[in-house]
Amino acid sequence: MPRAAAFGQSAISPKPPPTSMCWNCSRRERTQGAEKMLAAFEGSLAREFACYLDMAIGGELRYAMQHLGKEALPAELACFFCEIEPGERGMAWMAWNVVRRVLGLRALELATEVFRTPGWAENFGGDAWSLVGAAPA
Repeated sequence: MPRAAAFGQSAISPKPPPTSMCWNCSRRERTQGAEKMLAAFEGSLAREFACYLDMAIGGELRYAMQHLGKEALPAELACFFCEIEPGERGMAWMAWNVVRRVLGLRALELATEVFRTPGWAENFGGDAWSLVGAAPA
């Protein structure tokens, strides 16, 4: 005898899904519940993705001095470029985090300007990254 039947339950009875949605509700109620859950999940994912993009911008920006030269870089980001080396992504992320806290959205505007500056090699910075720089703002 199946274990569930030993407790007076049918061994094949449907089990509720592991969510807060009602498993015996109407299709409309389940759909509305799912829409609410999806909206909350989308918001959470959007916030997480925006944070990821922000750090990725700092990581990519570390190559600017190498590709554009020091004279092409905004003075407001000088502290960032003094702290990093092109190959040190982790250091670039830490320095970018500080720059973002100090300059706020202005840091993203400056990064976007740097990415729009001509002179980037094909696989680094450039117009594609200028679009990424504008996304979290």
